[in-house]
Amino acid sequence: MEIRRFSEKDIEEVLRMIQETIHSINGQDYSFREREVWAGSFTDVQQWTKRIQSSEAFVAKSGGRIVGIVNLQPPDMVDLLYVHKDLQRQGIARSLLNVVEQFASKNKALVLHTESSVTAYPFFKSQGFRIIGEQSKSVQGITMKNIRMCKKLHS
Repeated sequence: MEIRRFSEKDIEEVLRMIQETIHSINGQDYSFREREVWAGSFTDVQQWTKRIQSSEAFVAKSGGRIVGIVNLQPPDMVDLLYVHKDLQRQGIARSLLNVVEQFASKNKALVLHTESSVTAYPFFKSQGFRIIGEQSKSVQGITMKNIRMCKKLHS
């Protein structure tokens, strides 16, 4: 597996991977309608290109395809962390998170923050994140629960 910086040419493959992952992996914690709305929020190529390029973003590639993405919205917010639906629990998320943790530490961040899905919560907890609080987010009139978390970084 190779981890490299996100490139604009990656956007369509990244968005497709995110959508497929939401539909396949998050069904245990989110209803069909919630997943439809959530995945549907990843369709605007221009919006997502701009959002991802305004951050420090990295993709994982394996077998010639993108298998994961992470981005850090400065200075300390892990905004996206998705791994291909068929490659869960193989260390890809941990490797991607390590890249942004190192980047954040080098840039003097003391803490990382994220808003984790219910599904991703056990992963973030296993990586040393702790709960700040639960919250509800509304997307197209559908309210979904997520969990605000943080992790202290070592200097």
